[in-house]
Amino acid sequence: MSEHTITLLCARTNTKVGRCIRFFSVDDVNHCALYFDGDPSVMYSYRREHRHNIFSGKFGTESFMAMSRGKKMLYDTITFPITQEEYDAIFRIFKENKGRRYKILALLLFKFHYYYKDEKSFVCSTFAAYVLEQVLDLEHPYYTYTPVSLRDEMKRRNPKNSRRFFWTKDNSFSLS
Repeated sequence: MSEHTITLLCARTNTKVGRCIRFFSVDDVNHCALYFDGDPSVMYSYRREHRHNIFSGKFGTESFMAMSRGKKMLYDTITFPITQEEYDAIFRIFKENKGRRYKILALLLFKFHYYYKDEKSFVCSTFAAYVLEQVLDLEHPYYTYTPVSLRDEMKRRNPKNSRRFFWTKDNSFSLS
């Protein structure tokens, strides 16, 4: 019986770095984060430490409001039920990754379809896939996922619990 939920949030962030990533990747989203039990005030991800510096990042928490920075944002959510044991196992992974660095090399190599496997450092999408791999059987190795490919696979697996939103600082409304 499921006692918790895990939600994958895939967003189109409107930072300069986010726009640059989308320009080179031609994808509609550029960031992934995970949150639990419907509460996006604490999300877990590999993220940049300093908003304008793509080379400085690590594992940590972020909030939906901080990620959106009060600007318009398109995002998708896909929710899955998980057991208490899976929930505990995921939080052990979070504890092991505290303070680990962002793998900028992996981000740059994605463009050329070269995948860098390293269980000690991640980018946001490979970390989200690594965590989801603990509770789901993924179609591909965790280190090959981009935000779009992870979102698309999760939507295929759980179409009833996937939604697309457009957020403004005044309100959020569903597009699906």
